[in-house]
Amino acid sequence: MKKVILLLSVFIMGLAAISCDDDDPAVPNREIQLDKTEVAMFIGDNSEVMISQGTTNNDENVEYTAVAENDNITVKVMGNKVMITANKTGKTKVTVTDVQTQKTAEVTVTVKAIPEITVDVDNLQMIESQVKEVEIKTGSGNYTVTSSSENNLTAKVENNKVVLTAVKCDESGFNSTEVKVTITDAKSKTKEITVNVFQKVDISRTKVELFAGETAGIGLVSGNFDMLTVESSDKNVATAELDVAENGLKQVKVTAAAEGTCTINVTDGVVTKKMEVTVKAVAPITIWGPDAEGNEVELKEFDLKGTEQYFTVKGGTGKFTVTFDENKLSSNGITDNEDGTYLLHIARNPEFKDGGAVTVKVAQEGNTENSAEIKINIIAPLKFTYTKDGQEIQPGKDKDGDDVITVKLNDVVTLKVTGQMGKYYLDGSSLDSFEFTGLVEAEAGIFGKQKTIPSGSIDIKMVKKGEYYFSIKDYITYNKKWVTFKIE
Repeated sequence: MKKVILLLSVFIMGLAAISCDDDDPAVPNREIQLDKTEVAMFIGDNSEVMISQGTTNNDENVEYTAVAENDNITVKVMGNKVMITANKTGKTKVTVTDVQTQKTAEVTVTVKAIPEITVDVDNLQMIESQVKEVEIKTGSGNYTVTSSSENNLTAKVENNKVVLTAVKCDESGFNSTEVKVTITDAKSKTKEITVNVFQKVDISRTKVELFAGETAGIGLVSGNFDMLTVESSDKNVATAELDVAENGLKQVKVTAAAEGTCTINVTDGVVTKKMEVTVKAVAPITIWGPDAEGNEVELKEFDLKGTEQYFTVKGGTGKFTVTFDENKLSSNGITDNEDGTYLLHIARNPEFKDGGAVTVKVAQEGNTENSAEIKINIIAPLKFTYTKDGQEIQPGKDKDGDDVITVKLNDVVTLKVTGQMGKYYLDGSSLDSFEFTGLVEAEAGIFGKQKTIPSGSIDIKMVKKGEYYFSIKDYITYNKKWVTFKIE
């Protein structure tokens, strides 16, 4: 019985002792608390999680353990810190245990791959003095930036944006200078941006005069053709568009619509070049030349006495076409007199010796309705033919190229005159050596009364031996031709 009582006493004392240990204020039975429950890391990063509450925060003898559920991370405990190293991508749960109380807490660690640097644009075209921003979309922060040529382009980072300033283009015309910009982040990742720097826009002319309906290509001197825009201040007067000519010339094509003035603005987004356009109304084409008295008058018909003639063309746009209904005439074109009029040159085709009438038409290029015509009467050169007893005589020539006829005394020669205006008279100091049939005393223009040949033909009888000559003149053109008779 005593043994039973003794054993019961020992058991009760043991329970009391256990009860006293659980209530020991030196060993508080508290939950573990961590300063964070989720951690995001990149591969290679190190991070810390603080154990902010456990059995004690000050007892260096208190131990904690930390266990990762996979090898994505490596963990170890140093005092009240859980040290985490990211090894590979994925999500891992870490369990932290208070060794004394066996209380636990968990933290979830997500490991991401080190991000590449990405930007909203990695290839740019810029104009000298232009400023542009490139947004950094992803990366590891703490960015730095360098330019391959700060003489041409500068770069800096502001608030996750790369600020680019174009300084200078070393090339001419429409060529560009290429610059490489390199962005580097905290993880030494890099991203390259290519920037092409162009010259500012320039144009070959700032003032243009056109006729309504006319189109002109105004050359561009420099700039980035792809960045240019062009606009007219008044499309009712003239329109404009960017164009590449057949020869490859980059230009602004201006089309004149109606009389007036407007401004064509050509801009590259940085610089605007202005072109003042004046559109003139197109006047009807007229042809002017000398009349019989030498006065300048508008002509519809003209007698061409020589081999060539110049006429004045008024109206039109300065761009003309010249056509002939026969090829007895030709033209070497129309030139600008620089006074609002133009000079038309007409010449006889030397292959055609005879006269005739040719209609010449001068028309505005691209608008044949605006045209004028002139009838050119081609006056053939003076020509003599000789016959005796019904037989034609072939004359000889003297040193000046004039005709020489050898005949006998009392011979009768018929002289027929053709060419020029058909109004002829005789002139010479030895007319009394001949007897003429067919001559009429009549007015011969400014020469007064003369021995004229109204029919164009006369009979000549040789009445003196010797060598005698006379001339026949056209008293409209004043041209004359000599003939010498050697009378035996």
